Amino acid sequence: MKTLFILLFITPFLSISQTKGDIGFIYNSYNLNRINLDYRKPLGEKYKLVIGGVIGSLNTGYWSKGDLVYGSDSLITFRNSISSSFQVGLKIGAERKLSKLFSIGTGVMLAYRDQKNNISKTNYVFNDSTNTWDIDNNTSMYGFDNSNISKVRRAYFVPQLQVSFSMDLPIVERLYLNLFIGGLFSFPVFMSESQKNDPFKDYQTPSKTTNFEMSNQAGIGLRYAL
Repeated sequence: MKTLFILLFITPFLSISQTKGDIGFIYNSYNLNRINLDYRKPLGEKYKLVIGGVIGSLNTGYWSKGDLVYGSDSLITFRNSISSSFQVGLKIGAERKLSKLFSIGTGVMLAYRDQKNNISKTNYVFNDSTNTWDIDNNTSMYGFDNSNISKVRRAYFVPQLQVSFSMDLPIVERLYLNLFIGGLFSFPVFMSESQKNDPFKDYQTPSKTTNFEMSNQAGIGLRYAL
């Protein structure tokens, strides 16, 4: 699935790279759409067609101990829900020029999301000799590859709608600094799950009913005029 998205992403650039327009490399504040590469083709004096791709990742829960599930004067156990997501997608949209510097735009993105979820359990034992709490690596269970933990891998189809307000500041001839702010509306649709190990019934298979996610975003990058 990832290979298909990458091939579809590359094809538009191969077919239109010889036409006039500009290519942009944008860093987005939204983790799952972190890197944006797009091509803008002028359509008249005020409008531009935008074709491109996005890629990003998001990890949650890795840097927290989680919930306390057991405690004594010699042993403390924490339980932590961990998730890692990778997303890649294609986008198509349009921009309308408001002035020499400013534009508004909207676009639709079709993405594939690969998400790994697992339950980590970490044990801390009290070390009398140093008077400190140390991780007991012999009994702690963490990492998606650990066969003793609750885990599941899920795939989602993610249509997205983006609206933006952007500014292009000239730096040198043909090179522009791009700044933008906007909103993102995502509708993840559950497709499938695999690698499921759920001895304690932590994960119920989600329905295929579309969910809804909304996020503000901002970005900075460079555009090169062809």
